[in-house]
Amino acid sequence: MKKIILSVFVGILLTACGSDNDSKPTPPAANIIDARNPADVQKLGQSFELLLHIKKATQAASGETDRLATNAVVFLKPIPTVNPTFAQHHGVPLLNMKIQGAMTVELAATAIANNVEYDLTNFDIFYQPTNAWNEPDLSIYKVENDINNVTFWKRGSSFDFNSALLNDHDKIDMENGLPLNIYVKLGNKLSNGIQMYGEQPEYMQYKSVRPFNDNGNLCGKPHHLSDFEQLQCVDIDGSSISVLVENNSTPERQANANRVVKTVAFFLQHFSSRIASEISYNDAAMIFFDDLDFDSRPAGEYANGHLRYQDLGNNETNPTDPNQRDASYEEIIHFIHDYGLMSAAMNSPGSKWHKMQLELDRLTLQSILLGNYFPNGKDPHVQDPGLDAESYDQEYLAYAMYAYYDINPVGYSAQEFGSNTYSELQVNEPEMVTFFETHFPTRAEFAAFQSSL
Repeated sequence: MKKIILSVFVGILLTACGSDNDSKPTPPAANIIDARNPADVQKLGQSFELLLHIKKATQAASGETDRLATNAVVFLKPIPTVNPTFAQHHGVPLLNMKIQGAMTVELAATAIANNVEYDLTNFDIFYQPTNAWNEPDLSIYKVENDINNVTFWKRGSSFDFNSALLNDHDKIDMENGLPLNIYVKLGNKLSNGIQMYGEQPEYMQYKSVRPFNDNGNLCGKPHHLSDFEQLQCVDIDGSSISVLVENNSTPERQANANRVVKTVAFFLQHFSSRIASEISYNDAAMIFFDDLDFDSRPAGEYANGHLRYQDLGNNETNPTDPNQRDASYEEIIHFIHDYGLMSAAMNSPGSKWHKMQLELDRLTLQSILLGNYFPNGKDPHVQDPGLDAESYDQEYLAYAMYAYYDINPVGYSAQEFGSNTYSELQVNEPEMVTFFETHFPTRAEFAAFQSSL
């Protein structure tokens, strides 16, 4: 049964988040179960499995004025494993979606009985009340699957995740780390869960004084940037990507800042102008801080109040020390992935960017299940995990990229990933090697770029 369920989920991945083939062929009437028809439900018997997934996720109509940062994670149902890692124990993400705005979600549900798949119609959506969490310290990371902990929400298969829902603290309370968990319930069966996170960035309170020019980005005519010593712009076919530098007062800091700008340009030139355009549209900036304790400094306060950004600390990058792992490539690929690649995937269903993200989701899932990637470590009972599930794919991409390009220092061993070199990645994750060969600059191109710095 587990093998069958996984194969169904892989099929779901191929048509998720609004692909060009949203309306798959209608199955015969015998393969449709009306959740409100007792006679239909009885056909399933007692041993059936419920699967909930997202058929389509798009920016809500209020997206331009209600610009949240919205994340949706579809979880796999728990699979019994001997000595599970944290992610295997607390929930493995099947699919990850992000929109820089409010999100309209259209759900679909499937029932599987006796190896036969049925489309579920007229199902109800249930949610887990925030006062029903069993493990609040792990709540942001774990979808609670307890049929006695869910409450009827609504009839229908779609809803908007917006600021109004974000303020419904019975369903979601992000201030206390409690996301929205939704399910389908049928008889005594509960589906896998979908977990949704939402943040209303502080800068929305200051929209009238956002420091962007008429083209919607920081470059060209910057204003109110006195808390930063430098603004550099990466120009890609008409789009300008902003790199802000908090402190360039020494030759070493200036050299590191220049490396960041060149690295952003290197990857964006490979990914085409579409990705740079998405980053520019999302008003996102790469910020090179002195260190990561920037929140209370003027530059950090300004960034938190006005900008979407990815941070990198000067103390995280030291290219002259062969024993220090240079974090600049990791943070830059997070920046490009979050605000560019994922944005293009969500905004262009069926595109190569959409297919790329679905493949990354599949490979992340596979690596966790095989025990090659263990976000938050191998201890399933750690009480203070540092990574939420919507970030698993980002970190997997970064870890694998460091191995693919042999960026790690000699002898380096990551605590959350089993492959630290290209040779190890070839053995442990051959499909991820193919992923990079298909979508990223070649190893030779990267080596030539590194040597040019």
